[in-house]
Amino acid sequence: MRASFYSFSRLALSTWASALEALRMFSRLPVPPCGHPFDLRLVFALFPLVGSLLGLLSGAAQSLASSAGLSPLSSSWVALSLYLYLGFSFHFDGFLDVVDGWASGRRGEEMLRVMKDPGVGSFALAFGVAYLGLRGSLGAEAEDPLWALSACACGGRLSSLSMALLSQRFALGSFKALFPEVRFWQLLPGLSAHLLLFSGWGGLTLLSSLGVVLG
Repeated sequence: MRASFYSFSRLALSTWASALEALRMFSRLPVPPCGHPFDLRLVFALFPLVGSLLGLLSGAAQSLASSAGLSPLSSSWVALSLYLYLGFSFHFDGFLDVVDGWASGRRGEEMLRVMKDPGVGSFALAFGVAYLGLRGSLGAEAEDPLWALSACACGGRLSSLSMALLSQRFALGSFKALFPEVRFWQLLPGLSAHLLLFSGWGGLTLLSSLGVVLG
């Protein structure tokens, strides 16, 4: 009994430390030090929930701005600005680098060289402006921004996390070394709660189907 309690305590501390590390790694939110070792695989598994939290905060900002009398479009841009500040700007920078590399028409090492260039090319600038404009405009159409932005942020983090899953399953060269060995079953707790909240039992059915393919 004592050994079981000790094992559970270690698991709880590891989960808590991993959650704090996920917030520290993927956001600007102030995170207190934990002092307990974290599991890097669990950190990546909590990636979508960090996105949900940032989406909830930006959705709350949009609701407050709307209540203060701002127009839907202005309120949406307030939410987007907060979302960029809280953490999305980390990934937005990488998105612009990928656009530069893709638009250069080069492949292999030459494409990587373009992506590593610290400057921002014209294609990346154009895509970035178009993305932010579209994101701000679509956010203004949300009837319930609190939940809509949370779901969108979670979905965005899931698409990023798919690289970790696919790199392990298909051994995608150097990408495999960038991610720990994340397995689909490790995402089940967070994904189940999120899909049940937003999609009902149909979402859990979809999750089970994906588990058969990726598990």
